[in-house]
Amino acid sequence: MRLWFDIKRPAPKGWTLVQDYQECCSLLATKEVTYFSFDDKFKDGKTGYDIILWMLDNQIFPQQLIQLHTQNPVSRCNMHQILCQQAPQDITIAIKFQHNNNNKSE
Repeated sequence: MRLWFDIKRPAPKGWTLVQDYQECCSLLATKEVTYFSFDDKFKDGKTGYDIILWMLDNQIFPQQLIQLHTQNPVSRCNMHQILCQQAPQDITIAIKFQHNNNNKSE
């Protein structure tokens, strides 16, 4: 399963959209998630960092890829740093940069 955790952006084709922290944790706990991509803020006040702490505390990770697709540079850096330090070495940690076409300064 490819899991996409975001409240603003739709999931890409072939990905399962989740917008709730508890649902996300439940799906990760099935250990059937191969790819996991997420943003930094969610409806219930939880953050991407909370998801990372949950994965580390429970030692439950996607099978192949953890991808950060947040546009927040501070959150992205903090999440990337802890994942690179503490996630299992056989999991790819990636950052997906998205361009905001509505930003006229780009």
